Amino acid sequence: MTAGSKISFIIPVYNAAPFLPRLLESLQAQDGDWEALFTDDGSHDESLRVLREAADQDARIRVFEISHEGSSGARNKGLDNATGDIIAFIDADDFIHPQLIKTVLPYFGDAAVDAVMYDFMPIAPDAAPVFPEISIPLSVAAITDPIKWALTPWNPTAHGVWRTFYRRSIIGEIRFFPKIKHQDLLFSYQVWRNVGKMLKLDCTLYAYVQTPGSVIRSEYSIDKIDANFIIMNELDSYFSDRPRTRNMLKRVLFPRRVKDVWKQVERAEDSPSGPLHGRFFERLHVSLKSGLFSLWSFPISKIPALIYYRFMKRI
Repeated sequence: MTAGSKISFIIPVYNAAPFLPRLLESLQAQDGDWEALFTDDGSHDESLRVLREAADQDARIRVFEISHEGSSGARNKGLDNATGDIIAFIDADDFIHPQLIKTVLPYFGDAAVDAVMYDFMPIAPDAAPVFPEISIPLSVAAITDPIKWALTPWNPTAHGVWRTFYRRSIIGEIRFFPKIKHQDLLFSYQVWRNVGKMLKLDCTLYAYVQTPGSVIRSEYSIDKIDANFIIMNELDSYFSDRPRTRNMLKRVLFPRRVKDVWKQVERAEDSPSGPLHGRFFERLHVSLKSGLFSLWSFPISKIPALIYYRFMKRI
């Protein structure tokens, strides 16, 4: 392991009591120097009690409380209080491989490495916590441009913050955008700007639990539409001094996000005059006018709908 390195696991919690014992067990199986910063965001179940009891028994577990600030606020609370030089994020309903630290931390012995990513396995909430065996030696890919790597070809899970160890120095003052959904996307691209070298390990070290009602599987909403356009505008501004990266985002990432939102809106709402369609096209036309992306980013089959909402709906 890398001498002197301490891992700060940052975990937002909201009504996750049934899952916390498994997560706590997977944390306490870890070797090395670590702390776990749990932030409860006003849970209505027994989450806070479970966490306080765990903290009473293990000084490495620290518990904070906030009220209805969302997972972004909970993660920011953890970042503001972390003492480790390596940062890792876990979602409260997930759990980690018992050898996560032992496997990942040694790669930070190379001072040029700023982040180490690993694979994950999606599992059902009641599935047995059994990970695939770790093959030694590991296959390791070195990535010097994480943004380009994530976009060419498109890698839709690359930005999940829960599958990466980060040097705290590359996060710096970057924080999660308050009270929006899909916050991992914005945070990851902002942090990747500071990465000189990232490693991708070919091994599964994280269990991503497919929980009903999570952000990904919950009903589509105006909040989700707004979040995507907020994220695109934030990234456009953040990379305004890096034209090559900014242009890549406009050509690849932004159109893909819009097409995905469009698809989700159509799945969620049959009527093109419904509130989701209205909000989506309102946001879309404002973005087209501002040059966030080009009209020609969309297939020809979609152009009539754009014209209809532009001229008939007076957007």
